[in-house]
Amino acid sequence: MANRSFWLAAAGFSALLLLAVGWVDYLPTNDGPQHIFTAHALHRLDDPTLGYGRYLEPGGAITDIGFEAVFGTLERFLPWRHAVRITLCLFALGWAWSVLALAAALDRGRRWLGLLGFATALQWLLYMGLFSYYLSLALGLGALAFAFSRIAWRRRDYLILAGLLAAQACAHVVPTVVIGLTLVLLALFSAPAGDRARALVRTAAAGTPAALIALVVAWQTLGNEPINKYSMMPALAARASLMGRAFVSGPSWRAWPVVVVAAIGLAGGWRLRRRGGDPRERVLWIVGALLLLLAISTPLHIKGWEYFNVRFVPLAVMFLALLVPFERIRQPAWRRIAITALVVYAAGSLGWGWRHNLRVRAAHADLMAGLDAPVRRSGPRLPVILEPPPGEVADEWARDIPFVNSNWQLGALYSVEQGGVPAFLFAGAGGMQDLAWRQPPAGMAMPAKPVRGYEWQLWEPAARADPLARARALNYMLSFGPGYEDVILHGLPEDMAVLRERGYTADFERNDVAIARFAGCAASLELHAPPGGFPPTLVTAGWFPATNTVFSVVLGSSEDSAVRSVPLTDSPCGDVWVRVLFDMDRNHTASPGDRFCQGADRNAVLLARINAPGAKIVCSAGSPMPVQPGTE
Repeated sequence: MANRSFWLAAAGFSALLLLAVGWVDYLPTNDGPQHIFTAHALHRLDDPTLGYGRYLEPGGAITDIGFEAVFGTLERFLPWRHAVRITLCLFALGWAWSVLALAAALDRGRRWLGLLGFATALQWLLYMGLFSYYLSLALGLGALAFAFSRIAWRRRDYLILAGLLAAQACAHVVPTVVIGLTLVLLALFSAPAGDRARALVRTAAAGTPAALIALVVAWQTLGNEPINKYSMMPALAARASLMGRAFVSGPSWRAWPVVVVAAIGLAGGWRLRRRGGDPRERVLWIVGALLLLLAISTPLHIKGWEYFNVRFVPLAVMFLALLVPFERIRQPAWRRIAITALVVYAAGSLGWGWRHNLRVRAAHADLMAGLDAPVRRSGPRLPVILEPPPGEVADEWARDIPFVNSNWQLGALYSVEQGGVPAFLFAGAGGMQDLAWRQPPAGMAMPAKPVRGYEWQLWEPAARADPLARARALNYMLSFGPGYEDVILHGLPEDMAVLRERGYTADFERNDVAIARFAGCAASLELHAPPGGFPPTLVTAGWFPATNTVFSVVLGSSEDSAVRSVPLTDSPCGDVWVRVLFDMDRNHTASPGDRFCQGADRNAVLLARINAPGAKIVCSAGSPMPVQPGTE
């Protein structure tokens, strides 16, 4: 009866997990859109209507490709949204059943503890879109379950283990290193004293394919410019809080119970020191404690890798949690209470995840509606994301799933559905990514793009109360738009008004989302020479109130005083700034005696408004710059 009850519970939770993940047509995640685009584009680089192949080429990655391999295969036969749902369902089931299998491998009576796999399947890694890392963890737990269940090893078993580890390394190499260490310790602790060398050699042989992949990856990273160039070490209390909040996540009742169970397993390590104890449990305790120490003591971000310390948490917690000797609960009443607690926790965790997924998808309705717009592109596209994730608070630490920016990479999904290449893309890191930027002349160069990340400051209350800060940021981002086929804007209704005022034509607009092409207001600058003709003249211009330069030209000297007309390439409608330096002393810098436009401010900036195409901005050379005291 107990056996039947367990399998009914496992089957029911599997069905609930599938519903929670697959019920929505798209589950918004942090990096997920980038991985979806990568796998989608890899098989369509030769399609001229989409434009991918003009800018991108295969990158040659051999790790971190688990999602691309599974989704890319499914998407050849299914619409991409269906393929994503099925892929994530498979990954979540893989995690849940690998945890269950590991618990059962330790002791058949401990398999009820394996229900923690279902309770933790909808976890932080999934919502962050770290799909391949998530899959690698599941494969690693499955490999351990397989190894722990072997009594007498045969050659076939080592071959199966080698295949599992190689697949895990292709999914992501870092968790594979942890699993490899665990297996080495298992061989060291479990083999008889006279057979340890042979067991270590066999284990090393099984890990050789994965080790070769790791070595190639290490070689590929040598000399690469790190993508992440900063580190962050939060306070100890903040790092400790991530043990639950950046693993299972959600409300406290969901995030912390499994961590409490892990703490019980950690505290029970004293019993593993006894002679004759299970070497598998001893190995899990050692590795779990080491990973826990790393999760607490290392930075959240390191140079080259964001979200570093939290990546140790899933294995640390699960290794230690599965050490709780559930099978030793002999009293029927206490056993029923323990089983009921596990069932209620798993059901509650999955139920919360289902509701969360529905809420997040509904909050992204406007952004997702843009995907269905009758828009087709084949050139570069610029996502401009000025708002926090829909339905979330501005403070990323305070969200139900901390750090998740589920709208941040959605520009990549627009390129999946409509074609074109997003400006911000996981591409080109020396063989570490599936896609690489194609270099001219074989390929086309992407236009200049704005720096990303500073927009997060606009979500702070102080910035919300400063219209100038938002106007400066919006105009900075939009000023790059003329180089792109379109702009995908997620902002406030007033941002949509600025978009139109600046000369963009919307192909789609719904509430806080717009897809727009730049038309602008073609304008020219009319220069009137100072006495004696034109000296070398430097002209710069930009979109006011943004301060970045979008137009720059140096005009040669001329004794002719005839008016010069300078077309301002890609000029917007509305307010602009112009700075003209009449370099009278020809020293290529502003200095006393040089001249600027009449009416310019003390920074030599002339403000103007372009009301319609064909407008002219007049700049007459003003008085010479005064000589500063002590410089004569």
